[in-house]
Amino acid sequence: MEGSAPSSPKASSERWDVLQRDRIRSWMNQQLGKRRLGVIDLQTDLLDGLLIIQLIEIITNQLFSIRYQRNPNLASQKHENIEICLRYMQNEMGINTSGCNPQAISNGNINQVHFFSIFRVNSSIFSIYSELRRIFCDFL
Repeated sequence: MEGSAPSSPKASSERWDVLQRDRIRSWMNQQLGKRRLGVIDLQTDLLDGLLIIQLIEIITNQLFSIRYQRNPNLASQKHENIEICLRYMQNEMGINTSGCNPQAISNGNINQVHFFSIFRVNSSIFSIYSELRRIFCDFL
């Protein structure tokens, strides 16, 4: 095309980041919609860990069995909730969360949100695994 400047790598990367965040938000809203919940802003709506807990419950089809702060007001309580979520995903769902920083998520670091694209894929695998396990357990 005449007159159009080539896209810089930084601009291309920023567009990719926005696209990824939109996909993650869309997937989260699809899941959370089952409970009439949703995410508008990934940077602020995940800060206290409560929507992440809801998401885990929806994906695993189980109530969250670990004690957490239900009304987190302090930064330390929000951080603790996210830490609990990440530990649960690692230990119970088999999702590698080693690159995630609970403090960064609770502070609204948008770069940590990309972790949820991995969570999206792994949760689908977890759902399939759980369903197969349920079917085979019923069969046996």
